[in-house]
Amino acid sequence: RVGALNAGGVPNYLALGSTKTAFIELGVEIPTPLLDLSSIQLSSDVYVSTSFIVLSVGNVAQTYLIKAATITAGSPWAVAASPGLDAMTLQTVFNASQPAGADFGGEDFLSDSFQSCTASRFAAGQSGVSVAAGAARLLWIKIGMPVTTSTENVQDIQVTILAGPP
Repeated sequence: RVGALNAGGVPNYLALGSTKTAFIELGVEIPTPLLDLSSIQLSSDVYVSTSFIVLSVGNVAQTYLIKAATITAGSPWAVAASPGLDAMTLQTVFNASQPAGADFGGEDFLSDSFQSCTASRFAAGQSGVSVAAGAARLLWIKIGMPVTTSTENVQDIQVTILAGPP
């Protein structure tokens, strides 16, 4: 804000016609951010039966952007469009209850680059588009394990969600 100082040294914002500016806050919170899945067989699909609550903590509607990547140091694994050698797939959808397998489509594959939610991408009854301030969505995950792997090390995969303008 811009203003002038009056004779007593007190700011007078009305003198120059300045108005107070409201700040736009975008934010997302996932209260339970970790899921430990052990002993998943290679070349299999896993429908995770536990959802993640995704909370809109901004003060305006927002649209989510989502990506995934391995965070295991030195890992040969990658998130890909189809399973292969050290390549796994991750699909996510927003839905109020556990979705059926058919609810995960080709538009729901994650990559290591942020992708914006749309009315159809990452959506199965709920979407990550124009999520109201304070609203919650349930995020569900389907994992496609690599066909083969060159490592026996445990792999840590991170799904990242950012809030963007609606």
